[in-house]
Amino acid sequence: MVYKGSTPFFSTKANHEKAMFTSTGILQYDPGKGLKHFDPWWALLTCDDEVSRYYAWLLKRHGVEVYPNDKGLWGTHVSVLKGAVPPNQDQWGKYQDFEVEIHLNHLVRYDNGKHAWVDVYSEDLSAIRQELGFDAKPWYHMTIGRLVRPFDVDFTKYGIT
Repeated sequence: MVYKGSTPFFSTKANHEKAMFTSTGILQYDPGKGLKHFDPWWALLTCDDEVSRYYAWLLKRHGVEVYPNDKGLWGTHVSVLKGAVPPNQDQWGKYQDFEVEIHLNHLVRYDNGKHAWVDVYSEDLSAIRQELGFDAKPWYHMTIGRLVRPFDVDFTKYGIT
């Protein structure tokens, strides 16, 4: 199902298990270390590129074309940490190359007018963030790709400035 509109809020995975797909990814700390495009304190869950290809295909069937993220710098992934220095740095890298389970919402969103993504739920990723000293965050997203024909969204009509 393709979803365009206001964000649905799901408080827990348990309430929506039947509406989610399960997949896994491999946790990578400081991806690209030693390369030109390196930023410290990033953690990504690298996922199967077929996931973003499938959703890109699904979107195209519904008239929405994207440049799939499988061709991007990091491929199909879930960003776990985005450059924030962890309070518990001694835990950094503890789960390098671990396989982590994630749950993908079946709704494909593109309501920012620039990207398509699916919401992702993972208590495991949240626990890893907490070990590093960050707040719990069970919800993430997996970018499917950039829209071929982006559009402007007037957020003011929704009361968002």
